[in-house]
Amino acid sequence: GIPIYKDGNPYCVLGLYAKEPNFFTDETLGLLEELKGDIEFALKRIEEIRNNVIISQALLKSPAAVFILDEEGKIVFCNETVLRGCGRSFNEIVGQSIEMFGFKLSDGSDFYPVFLKFVSQEGDKFEDVLFCSIKKIYMEMKIYPIEIGGGVRRFIFLGRDVSKERELIAKLEKVMLEDPLIGLLNVEGFERRVNKLLGEVVEGFLVVIDISNFTYINRTYSFEVGNRVLKEIGKVLQGIFPGSKDLIARLGADEFGCFLRKEDYGDVRGLIDRLGLVKEIRVEVDGQEIVVATNVGIGYYPGDGKSVRELLEKASLALSEAKRGGAGEFRFFASHMELKAQEIISLDQLLEKALENRWFVFFYQPYFRAEDLRLAGLEALVRIKVDGKIYNPSEFIDYLERSRFLPKFEEWMFEEIEEKARRFRVPISVNVSGRSFSRRGFVERFLNKFSGEDLSLEITERVFIEDVGYASDVIKRLRGRGIRVFIDDFGTGYCALSYLRELAVDVIKVDRSFIQGVVEKKRDRDLVEVIVLLARRLGIESLAEGVETEEQLDIVKKLGFNYVQGFLLEKPLPEEELLSKYPEILSKDSQKT
Repeated sequence: GIPIYKDGNPYCVLGLYAKEPNFFTDETLGLLEELKGDIEFALKRIEEIRNNVIISQALLKSPAAVFILDEEGKIVFCNETVLRGCGRSFNEIVGQSIEMFGFKLSDGSDFYPVFLKFVSQEGDKFEDVLFCSIKKIYMEMKIYPIEIGGGVRRFIFLGRDVSKERELIAKLEKVMLEDPLIGLLNVEGFERRVNKLLGEVVEGFLVVIDISNFTYINRTYSFEVGNRVLKEIGKVLQGIFPGSKDLIARLGADEFGCFLRKEDYGDVRGLIDRLGLVKEIRVEVDGQEIVVATNVGIGYYPGDGKSVRELLEKASLALSEAKRGGAGEFRFFASHMELKAQEIISLDQLLEKALENRWFVFFYQPYFRAEDLRLAGLEALVRIKVDGKIYNPSEFIDYLERSRFLPKFEEWMFEEIEEKARRFRVPISVNVSGRSFSRRGFVERFLNKFSGEDLSLEITERVFIEDVGYASDVIKRLRGRGIRVFIDDFGTGYCALSYLRELAVDVIKVDRSFIQGVVEKKRDRDLVEVIVLLARRLGIESLAEGVETEEQLDIVKKLGFNYVQGFLLEKPLPEEELLSKYPEILSKDSQKT
């Protein structure tokens, strides 16, 4: 019995039988040992051949593209996936250089020189994503060197088609980094793309563009038209800044951003020329032209910041300055804007302390009957008084209306007005911010607090036009409780006379900018006359604000105003001075006290 081993393990036994005694001599046994070795060697070779067949078939049938290359990049072998992909036979490909496939690296450079460099450096592995020019597909590629003896090497090239994966990734990035409504970059996409660019440019400008009064467009034309206007604005901006059209983003509901490289504008004069086209944008929707005014803030790279976030902060500060200048204005960031940011921090602290220490006070500016200049009422104007210093509304009111302190301020205002309404015998009007008026809870709290008092609310016309239906409902509820409603600064917002028929207000206050012009400007005088006449026809009284000269007073009387107010007649007064000059305004109970 001769045991046969395979891979070091018992595989089978070769059994031999002879009838003759002593047949198996030492010489025979030696021959049988040789037979045993031959059989085991044959088994090993059969296994190797079978494994080689399996491996070759696996390579041949593999869904991955498989090449075997020599050290010069010539194709020694390729599998069926390669043949199917390029539509050629094995003989047409073998012996050709890998250059025939036109592979490009992810950075756009040719693959072939990089392969030769890899061969010369004798690396263990090389991998990248290649673009195949002849098939227009992307391949994830890996190359492994193989020693075949005698110092000769071959290189296995394995490639997998990742075009679909890249397409999916591109779609996901589009969803993540683009605004779905307009198709421009969103904030994250803008930040990524511009930050990547910043290391490659010497200088540039980050521009933030805000659409003025976009709410008006939505209310007037509908939200659907508003969305279409935004899309058209995006296209217009791409036309104005063609060199940077891939660097334009929608940063907010009605705010756009753009990064301009130096080659896109040349110099500051060229930049200003470009920005001049943005001041007023005309778009056409369903054959109707809509004119959109903007404000623009600009931050300079690298002087104002080294990253997109830093530049956005600076451009936003500049934008705030531009908005204060009115529609169509643009501002560059400057050092004083940093100081403005510090002022805001100080202002925040001031408001917090003003509420804690009750530093808020009302000054009262009387308004008078136009016919006989008798005192008709008082407008309560808020101030902050601390250590003898008086802060006027222009120094804090804008920030207060957008701050977290507004609800607490409203509570103080309610208490103060309630006490003065009981104390004074003349009507008191109080200004209400647009943010307060638009918050549903404010009106309910106000109506729960006041009912039947001789009190008026003053609200700017911009607040009314933003939601005429809501405003009309609130006004009816207020007037139903005996509270009069004034439209403040009439004519400075939209001056849409048509909405007066929808709003049953008591008094419109014609802004001082019109009153100042009635003496010298006939157009202003004619316009004011029309406003007063229309108001009278609608049963609405009128008040002239900012009367400062006798000539103005004479004209507003002739134009038919019911009331006048201004420094000619009286300035805003603190309570003690008001009572000293007009003691008759105190109620009888207060006089007894």
